[in-house]
Amino acid sequence: APGESWGLRLETISKVAIFVASVAQGSLADRYNSAAPDALRIRPGDFIVRANGVMDTGGMLSAMQEDASLRLALKHPRIFTVRVGTGGKPLGITAKHNSEDGFALFVAGIARDSVVRRDGVDIAVGDLVIGVNGHARNARALMQEIKQCEEPELTIARRC
Repeated sequence: APGESWGLRLETISKVAIFVASVAQGSLADRYNSAAPDALRIRPGDFIVRANGVMDTGGMLSAMQEDASLRLALKHPRIFTVRVGTGGKPLGITAKHNSEDGFALFVAGIARDSVVRRDGVDIAVGDLVIGVNGHARNARALMQEIKQCEEPELTIARRC
């Protein structure tokens, strides 16, 4: 898997960013983190926006698999929770994911007449839903939990 030799569990979320789902203990990335200043550490939730000067996800993934050394540009996200009272109605967001086993839901659109817009909930196109009701799960489980709950609490990661 891309990034595996570095100990990073990754998900491609757009053509220009890769989401870091986890950093394995004892991995190269973990060893780097133990010596790096806090602001430069690679954390779960981070967005990789450049790898060895390359800014498209395909090129970044290639660099992470093939290059012996790695220079990353990261964006640390703002992570927050929002509660949405749906009243049994759909949220009105278009959420995408790379696979049902993916780590997050990418907010690709928000309907004009959605519950989210009506109530002024702080969710924006480009956000990632990384948890529902305090649980981080795969994309399929996140979608199920959102659909089954009348007042889901969503954990959002937003690129800063």
